[in-house]
Amino acid sequence: MALSFDRASVDYGGGVGVRDVTAEIRPGEVVALIGPSGAGKSSLLRMIHGGLAPTSGRVVVDGREPSQLEDAELRRLRTGIGVVRQDLGLVPNLSVARNVIAGSLGRRSRFAAWRSMVLPRMPELEAVHARLERLGIGDKLFQRVDQLSGGEQQRVAIARAMYQGPRLMLADEPLSALDPTRSREVLELFVELAGESGATLVLSLHDVELARACVPRLIGLRDGRVHFDDASERLGDDELRSLYRIAGAPG
Repeated sequence: MALSFDRASVDYGGGVGVRDVTAEIRPGEVVALIGPSGAGKSSLLRMIHGGLAPTSGRVVVDGREPSQLEDAELRRLRTGIGVVRQDLGLVPNLSVARNVIAGSLGRRSRFAAWRSMVLPRMPELEAVHARLERLGIGDKLFQRVDQLSGGEQQRVAIARAMYQGPRLMLADEPLSALDPTRSREVLELFVELAGESGATLVLSLHDVELARACVPRLIGLRDGRVHFDDASERLGDDELRSLYRIAGAPG
């Protein structure tokens, strides 16, 4: 799924939003958004998903502008987009299996969705278990989500998005509750699975060195603007330091 930003801006009425962002992301590409807090990373992801409309410019996803779609058209577009949100969006009193299966409900009829949630079939459970195994939590299949640690819940949210079989994956700080070793394993798995399926993957990441090591293209955002957009291997330490430099601090 291809994405493009054409001078896209979001005005929050004086706060830092998104300012004149122009970028192209090709189908199957893996891109990380990095930058200080409030730089506009989450806003860009929300515009891609259609949860935030640009106040000027355009955001185009798979040939369509999410902000211009009717509700039914937007729902159809979103069936091909897997999302891992910062708040995870899990149902705490349901099992891990049912939370993951929920990732595919948008593609099913109302009856089929109800049946899958009430009485999942063995092939569904096996498919869910396979994704959980790859994330290191295969033994949590039937455990309630509210009985898991924060890191385990984060991996359930990732498994749910993967189970959807999306053409585009969006992830907003998907590693924030994981320890450093597990963070690298999960990020490498994210990139690997995107490559296997041909899905486009766009993530916002806090850990710059991890992004630099695992993600082929980095878009650095500062004050809502694109500070740089380049292959990870071509970015030098000076460019990364300038991205996070405090205003007024000596260079």
